[in-house]
Amino acid sequence: MAFMPSRILVACAVPAFLIWWAGAIRDEAGPHPFSVGQYNILAKYLGDNREPWFLYPLNLSETERYAIQKNFLTKDNGGNYINNFGNGFGGVLSPEQRRQVQAANAPFAWENREQKLLQTAKGLDVDILSLVELDTYEEFRAALSPEYASAFVKRPRSSSHDGCGIFWRKGRFEPVAEPLKVTFDDWTPGKARSRKDRALLVVALRDRLDGRVLVAASTHLMRNPEDKGKDPQRMLQVAQMMSRISCYVAEVGAAGLVVLGDFNALPDSWTHMLMLKGWQDCPDSEKRMVDAADVMTGERAFPQHGFCTSRTKARTMWIDYVFVSSKTIDVVDGPIVESCPAEPIPDSSHPSDHLPVRVMLRFREDAEVLGHCAVKEPSSELELGGWLRDALGMDSSPRVDS
Repeated sequence: MAFMPSRILVACAVPAFLIWWAGAIRDEAGPHPFSVGQYNILAKYLGDNREPWFLYPLNLSETERYAIQKNFLTKDNGGNYINNFGNGFGGVLSPEQRRQVQAANAPFAWENREQKLLQTAKGLDVDILSLVELDTYEEFRAALSPEYASAFVKRPRSSSHDGCGIFWRKGRFEPVAEPLKVTFDDWTPGKARSRKDRALLVVALRDRLDGRVLVAASTHLMRNPEDKGKDPQRMLQVAQMMSRISCYVAEVGAAGLVVLGDFNALPDSWTHMLMLKGWQDCPDSEKRMVDAADVMTGERAFPQHGFCTSRTKARTMWIDYVFVSSKTIDVVDGPIVESCPAEPIPDSSHPSDHLPVRVMLRFREDAEVLGHCAVKEPSSELELGGWLRDALGMDSSPRVDS
């Protein structure tokens, strides 16, 4: 007997066969858990203790940090930056302080971090891995093959060498569409042209164990999470992300969505709230996005409870996330992240200023294709005929013979 869908759905720009295809070949044993990971590796070209957001081992006051950051961003009339570590960021740092900073640069050196980063990525042992601030994609691709396949998108600016990479275990997932690569437009009120700096990578993967399609996304939003004034710009990036992802989810007929990345936003920020509540879905077809950490902990004050995803001299924050479509995916376990280090990182055992996050997920038994507008099931052949006419845009008025 031919397979029939359990309910009638109106597809929003989705081929009709994708509504039932995944269910038709689903493993009768039920959903199988799969693991995902998120890790900001601290790019090779950004691993420098002389950057204003590091400066170990100096114990600087908030006033001094603010002055350093402000001076660091100051430009002359020609648009050139005029302050850097060499001049103490405009005289804020003394020669002795600069000497201390230079003497503490060893944990940042790439030769001291590379192998530890590769070992950390492998050690996560996840089915899908998001790596951001990634400027050594080929090295990671080689180290993780042949077990993993991958995709990568670079940030658009020529001076930014890093980007986002997604790696998936080939024995568990296979791609079903070309990756989606997006460059965000950073708009400023009063300016006619946008600035392009950050990017988004999205892949569509079929679960080999049950046939469902999962969309996984990786991103790294605007820097400086401590600066709430940048939250509107991060929200603009999120809005663009949601629009492009929603279309992609519909196009590939995905039954689940996972968004991973360094959002540079706190759990109580508007950026975080927008990721949860801002998706523009049809009624009864919403994704119901949740933060995996909220699901498992029930609270968001992670640093106060000994957890963070980034630890430096300037900040102790939770800014790396795993968002999932709770309508179709359950959080089984996680987020698994080590306790917040007592001292700033990177150090001899932590090769990045971020900690990796690992989460175990599972498709819900009743998971259906996302991105559809659900309608009432017809209760009779007459109602079915009317529903089909409406769906196809046909005139449903009675025909009168002349």
